[in-house]
Order: sequence, then structure tokens, then C-alpha cells
Amino acid sequence: MNERTQEVVQHVRALIETNPLFLDTETTGLDGEICEIAVIDLAGNVLINTLIKPTTPIPEDVTSLHGISDEIVQGAPSFKDIFPELERVLRGRTVIVYNANFDKCMILNSARENEMKKQEFDLWWYPENRWYCAMELYAVYYGDWNSYHGSYRWQRLNKAAQQCNIELSDTHRALADAETTRRIVLHIAEQSK
Repeated sequence: MNERTQEVVQHVRALIETNPLFLDTETTGLDGEICEIAVIDLAGNVLINTLIKPTTPIPEDVTSLHGISDEIVQGAPSFKDIFPELERVLRGRTVIVYNANFDKCMILNSARENEMKKQEFDLWWYPENRWYCAMELYAVYYGDWNSYHGSYRWQRLNKAAQQCNIELSDTHRALADAETTRRIVLHIAEQSK
């Protein structure tokens, strides 16, 4: 194990000591809103697992990726409805997300599209050091250097799981992806113990 890999393993072990949460979302598209969100704890206990009715229709091509359609979310709560519970669960906690910047952006988009005012939706995930990107940590751990970009190559969640010999769920949904992220992080923490 090289020095950079050892540093990531130590960093992940330190994150584990904070008893982190793992979050994942499914969305209406790359610039869309959340249509499903899940949060689990370090032991894999489900804290939040809910569909969310977005303010705009879910495109068919996106539905084909995760199986969530307008019909499925018809009776689901809005992001504004679930926000108090989400805030209660996440505030002050270490949160690990596979591609954290994307999920943060989707949370902001959902708040904006639900016309949430600043007093309803403050940026409670800051300072940034409380949210960590498992995709970036795994990229350094895996060590596939991209000399053109001068950084470690990001691995898709399902590819990272396969590289760690983690059995994948048959569904691409928020809860399954949060669990896969949790298992990847635990896999990194267990190296060279």
C-alpha cells in the first residue's frame, strides 16, 4: 500500500470514529430535483427512506434508470414536507455521500424549486468538513492515476463495489446506493488491519 492509500485508509478510519451517516438520492436528472432520498447509519439502520414528489415531471429516460415515475411519487411528500426530518437527522453529523457535490446540488435545487425561503432552508451542512465524498476518497484509495487530468480517476459506484467484491443490489435506488457506499467505506477502513 502506497503512502497516499495509507493516508486515505487512516482518514476513513477517523471518519468511522465519528459515527457517520450515509446519504443517497435519486433525481429527476442532472439539473433536477430529488425524487427519493435515503439516510442510513454506520450499522446500516435506515433513518430516512422516502420517495419525494418533485415540482416537475420525471423524464422517461430518467425513470428508465431508477424506475421512479410520476405515478410512483404521486402521493409522496414534497421536499419541503420531508425537510424538517432530514434536517433533524443530519444536523451536526458527519455525512458520507458517493459524489457529495452532486447530492448537495440536488438538495439546493429541491429547496429552490419548493420555494423555500432562507429562514426555512439554511445551509446546515456547512462547514464543508462535515460532508465527505466517498467517490473522491475511493478514487485515491483505488489509485487509478489520470495523468491528463492530474488526478485520480473517479470510479462509478457499481464499479467501485465490484472492485471491492461487494455484491450489488438489483435496483438502482437511494437506499441500495447508500448501503453500497457504506460497505465501500467500511471496506477501505478494514484494509491492512
